[in-house]
Amino acid sequence: MATKIIKFGLVGCGRISRQHISSLKVLEEENLAKLVAVSDINLETAKKVGEELGIPYYNDYKEMLRKEDVDVVSIATPNGTHYSIAKDCALFGKHVLIEKPITINLKEADELINLFKSKNLHLFTVLQVRYNPSLQIVKKLIEEGKLGKLLNAAVVVRWTRPQEYFKGWRGTRQMDGGTVINQGIHYLDILQWLLGPVDTVYAMTDTVAHKIEIEDEAVAIMRFKSNVLATYEFTINTYPKNMECSITILGTKGTIKIGGTAMNKIEYWQVEGVEQPSIEERNPNVYANGMYVGSCPNHIYIYRDVVRILKEGGTNYISGEEGKKALEIVKAIYSSAKQKRPVKFLD
Repeated sequence: MATKIIKFGLVGCGRISRQHISSLKVLEEENLAKLVAVSDINLETAKKVGEELGIPYYNDYKEMLRKEDVDVVSIATPNGTHYSIAKDCALFGKHVLIEKPITINLKEADELINLFKSKNLHLFTVLQVRYNPSLQIVKKLIEEGKLGKLLNAAVVVRWTRPQEYFKGWRGTRQMDGGTVINQGIHYLDILQWLLGPVDTVYAMTDTVAHKIEIEDEAVAIMRFKSNVLATYEFTINTYPKNMECSITILGTKGTIKIGGTAMNKIEYWQVEGVEQPSIEERNPNVYANGMYVGSCPNHIYIYRDVVRILKEGGTNYISGEEGKKALEIVKAIYSSAKQKRPVKFLD
């Protein structure tokens, strides 16, 4: 595939699909990849996007896979559909890029990972927060030992989602899965990406401000296998709009806080022998006229890595296995909250 243009098919033409479409437009201009077909369960939605882009559209993704020459399928559908669609794509012999979460339960995640391996196919996951310049810098500092021994950390996600946000599949246990699994999972991924494997989780969740089947707030205490203690505070109840999304890390040689509304700004920097760097502050995706935001629009970097891996090989930073790690923590949070006791991870 070194010189081949990678052909993508898109399943799901909702709001997040625009990030996928715009990323592929950039790569098409660079003769690296292109979007060749789209599919959505709503034919009118698929038609609107397909005609706008001048490419075939379908309301049955299996028909798209049968008729179109596609190398990779990007899945941007409700959480509860990820497993079945990805499984079908593997059976058609296609690589897959799947929006978070990889699935909504660990058994299905393991099945997908094993299925794609057995067919020598790639299963990629959208872990775009890892590409924030601020967090890339922190990752490098930790790897180089410049923060010294890590002592403790805290993630705070004080966001808001109005009741109107929870329409259709959103807010349901079967298709959404939970707000921590849907909105909060990226920042659990950052915790484990920076601090390593988790040992124990003790959590509480509640639903206090929305009429939904799932939680709208969660608090967890975690001990990592490195013995670092961390806290995770997540809510979508902040009045009147998103307030912050931050991570603070304390080490024997440094203290750092990466904040803003999407872990996109350096808010505090005291590191022995290392001056605060200047960084590109990427603005997060904005919704509902600024009432709330999502993560930073880093999909282009995800797509560049997908193309790189397919064309050249090399390290896969966004594999199915990587996507599963944060899901394991989410499930431990839910299990701990239900059982009202700490949950220990198996070695």
